[in-house]
Amino acid sequence: MTIGPETLSVSNVSVTVLRSVVATAYQISALAQACLASCLERTRALSVLHPVDPNISYTDKYGRRKEEIPAFDRKYLGAPAKMVDAGQPTWVEEMRVVRAIWAIQLVGEVRRLSENKADMIDWQDDEIGVLNTMDLLELFPSFHHGFRDQEVQSVREYLTTLGEATNDAYHHLPRPPSASATTRWVTALPIPQNVTWVVRAYHQWGKIHNLGPGDTVPIGGKPIPFPTYSEDDDWGKTEPALKWESFGVKFFRSLTDNDAGPGESPIPGVQFDSFRPLGFAFWDRWRMHLLGLAPPIRVDNDDFYFFAWESVLPPDEVKGIKDGLGEKRWKSLAQHNAMLAAIRAQVKNGRDVNGVST
Repeated sequence: MTIGPETLSVSNVSVTVLRSVVATAYQISALAQACLASCLERTRALSVLHPVDPNISYTDKYGRRKEEIPAFDRKYLGAPAKMVDAGQPTWVEEMRVVRAIWAIQLVGEVRRLSENKADMIDWQDDEIGVLNTMDLLELFPSFHHGFRDQEVQSVREYLTTLGEATNDAYHHLPRPPSASATTRWVTALPIPQNVTWVVRAYHQWGKIHNLGPGDTVPIGGKPIPFPTYSEDDDWGKTEPALKWESFGVKFFRSLTDNDAGPGESPIPGVQFDSFRPLGFAFWDRWRMHLLGLAPPIRVDNDDFYFFAWESVLPPDEVKGIKDGLGEKRWKSLAQHNAMLAAIRAQVKNGRDVNGVST
C-alpha cells in the first residue's frame, strides 16, 4: 500500500480519529512550551562568568618558559558576564522541541500498535522484538557520528519530570503543567530566509577577478554573484536553521573533544547532561550570545567561551573532570619517565659491555 495525502481523505478517516490527532497535536504543543519554559527559568538563574583577560589561551605556554601547563590546569580570573533575556522562544527553537516530542509520540504509537494489533502490520516477530527493545535514542542518530540526538534526549528527560507515559489502546504522553502566562504563549511565526545576491567578482579570459568597492564588471566579463545572508540567518533564527543542530550542540563538540575544534578544551570529556536542562540543545546562537555563551557573528574565540561554559557547570562536576585528567597526565608522565630510564639503562649496559665506563 502506498501512503500519500489521498489516504487521509475525509471519507476514510473517522471524526474520532481526527479529534484524537488534533488533541495529540495540542498536547504536544503544550508540552513543548512547558519544556521550553522550564529551560528558560533555569537559564535566567544562571551566573555566567567571563574571563577578566579577554585574551586567555589554553594552548600557549602560559607565560612560563620550559614549563607547559595543560589546559585543564590553567587558572584564570572570572567576572560576571552581562546577560540579556532574549524573550519568547523563536519558531526554530520551539520547533526543535515539537519535532522531538512528535518523534517520541510516534515511537510510542508504533510500539503500542506492534503489541496490540500485530496482525495489522506485516512485520516479523523478530523485527517487532528489535523495535521494542531498542533505546529511543538509537532510533534517532545525530548529525555527527558519536553523538546521539540531544534534542530527543533533552525532551525525554523533561517528560520524566512530569510522570510516566500511559498506555491503553493508544500511547499517551504525560499531561503538561497547567497553562499560565509563563508556560503558554502564541507560537512565534517562522522567519523566512532572506538571501541577497551581490556581485563581488567576475570571470574573464579564463580567470576570476575580485571586485573592490565601487568597481564594475568590465565589458566581456561574466558577473559572479555571491549570496549575502541576513543577520537572522547568521544567528540561526530562520527556517533553514531547523535542518541543523543548535549552536549549543555544535559548540559542545569542541568543548568535550579536543579533536573537534581549533583550540584545546579545559574540560575534555565533559558530558552534555548538565546542559540539557538549560535548553542548550534548542537555543539559537542569538539567545546563547545574549546569555554570554556564544561569540558574536564571524568571531571565533573558543578559549573565551570554553571558560564561560565551564563556569555554569556544577563545581563538583568540574573538579571530578580535572582530577581525572590530572591523574591520567601523571600516569602518562610516570610511564614516559620509566621508559626513558629503561632506555638509559640499556645504553649504560651496552657501554659497560664494550668496556666503556660511564
